[in-house]
Amino acid sequence: MSRHPLSLYERELGGMDPVKGSDLAAHAGKEVTAIGWWVTGKVVETKKGEPMEFVSFEDTSAIYEATFFPEAYAKFCQRMTHVKPFVLRGKVELDFDVPALVVEDCRWLERKTGDG
Repeated sequence: MSRHPLSLYERELGGMDPVKGSDLAAHAGKEVTAIGWWVTGKVVETKKGEPMEFVSFEDTSAIYEATFFPEAYAKFCQRMTHVKPFVLRGKVELDFDVPALVVEDCRWLERKTGDG
């Protein structure tokens, strides 16, 4: 039986109310929190030569796109990993009706240990 890796974090997600990847478009223009597993990323340079990254994350509902503009990229690029899920906060933008989360904050969703 196959399960999504996020199913192992149900306890940690219990007190949160993240927006599902499949529902991001409905929150265009709003600040949201999303949960995701890093799938792939592409680092590019801005016109000024600053690095930024486009990242695909996956939750149990969809694969969705996130943008780390230069300031966020510099702050969070060292955290990118395939072995932990992320809690992402940012603003949802639509480009040709495709939503992308412009990341302002990024942290790992840590497993809780013990009874509480």
